[in-house]
Amino acid sequence: MSLKKEFGKRIEQIRKELGLSREELAGRMGINTVTLYKLEKGINFAGDETIEKLSKALCLDYKDLFNFGNSTSNKLDNIIMKLKKVDDNTLDYINATLDTYIKDYI
Repeated sequence: MSLKKEFGKRIEQIRKELGLSREELAGRMGINTVTLYKLEKGINFAGDETIEKLSKALCLDYKDLFNFGNSTSNKLDNIIMKLKKVDDNTLDYINATLDTYIKDYI
């Protein structure tokens, strides 16, 4: 698979995991929905300005946009992306739940 297609697939995956519509992400980035569609489908590739906009709109480091694998690291990155969206009380609850769950496995 080409870099354009891999990158587009990754952006679409991240967008969906964050529960964003294509319109919402395009709006956050200040670009046209058709432009985002072409990027996600690997028709066009993102230039440096678009990569910066993606990084800011998705609250991710540049490297995370290019993480195409299904490794444990990628799974943890996906969890972290989701946790960035929750409020402090919910984060405290999730942390306490993890502490309870993980102590049984350590």
